[in-house]
Order: sequence, then structure tokens, then C-alpha cells
Amino acid sequence: MAASAGVGHQRLTGLAAILEYSRLLGAYPAFIMPAARLPLAKPGMKTVLRAARQAAADEGERETLATLYACLALFRDDVTEPLDPWLTNADPADRPELSERYQRLSSLISAEIYQLRLEWDAYRWQDVL
Repeated sequence: MAASAGVGHQRLTGLAAILEYSRLLGAYPAFIMPAARLPLAKPGMKTVLRAARQAAADEGERETLATLYACLALFRDDVTEPLDPWLTNADPADRPELSERYQRLSSLISAEIYQLRLEWDAYRWQDVL
């Protein structure tokens, strides 16, 4: 199954996109990331995650896919470089500003996670009805 790629995104199969996305999440835990780092544009990632849900073997896999779907909120168009929540490599002089930016973006991300969960649940219930 091939998914359409967004501008600037490499064309990948659904499984390859999910694996690369999972790798990114593991390499940058809790980071706020540029959307351009996604293997596919967000709409494409949503499509492959929903398709994978259809093929999931059990509820555990479906829950993992639901988490991956919600984590799309961490990838934002208004971020150009990964934003480390621990500010590990930040210059001490920049830390207060970066910390404030992370907190501000966290509020937006929380709202988007809620919206993504609603989307996922609506999609999930389509299977039941």
C-alpha cells in the first residue's frame, strides 16, 4: 500500500512510514518536532495509521496505533528544529525563553491531542457500527 507524500516528503509505503515515524518518536522522546521531519505529511500519516488499524491483529496493536496517531500532535508546522523538553543542549542564557516556548506549545499540543483522540475514536466506531 503506497500513501501519497506531502510536499517535501519522501514517498514511502505505509509500513515504512509507520516504522520511520516510530523511530523518530523513540529518538526524540517528548520533543516537539518540525512537521517536515515526518516521513509523510500529517494527512498521509493519519491515512496510513488508520489503514494499519484495519489490519491490526489485536487490541494491543490497535492501542499502539492510537498512541501513534495522538503523537502526531508533537509534529508542528510552526517549529523548525526539535525542541528538547529538558533543554539539554540549550545555552543557559536561552533556557528561560525556550522553556516558555515549550510550555506555550505544550498547551496547543494538548488541545490537538484531544482532537486527534476524537478523530481516532470516531474512526474506530465506524468499524463497530
